[in-house]
Amino acid sequence: MAALHDAKLEPHQLDLEVTETTLLDDKGSVVRTLNALKRHGVKMAIDDFGTGFSSLVNLRNFVADFLKLDGTFIRDIGSQGGDDPIVRSVIQLAHSLNMSVVAEWVTTQDQAQRLRLLGCDFLQGNFISEPVLAHEFGARVVQTR
Repeated sequence: MAALHDAKLEPHQLDLEVTETTLLDDKGSVVRTLNALKRHGVKMAIDDFGTGFSSLVNLRNFVADFLKLDGTFIRDIGSQGGDDPIVRSVIQLAHSLNMSVVAEWVTTQDQAQRLRLLGCDFLQGNFISEPVLAHEFGARVVQTR
């Protein structure tokens, strides 16, 4: 909290992403610390969900605001034999736990449309925007207003 104060940031202005693997390797102290930050208003995301040794216990013990669905599940979405059933199930599970879902690596309009149909809350990837530096992002936001 001292670092937030020093940076003149309110807790609600910070989003922390924690990989699923970090939660699995944890012996309790990381989860306790992250949950304490969350109680102060910091938003939390579980990143790369589904790529490590997933444990549903993590979803119970770590109260996150966002679940970031790894792009390996997005690549073939909407195609024959794609990961639609997995993506749909993860979205439903996250929503039942009051988490929003962010789909990573979205690169096509077809993927974006399919994810919206499946109930995904947010999209991230080159279809939305290529990576940009902070000062470029600010300039783009001003241009679109």
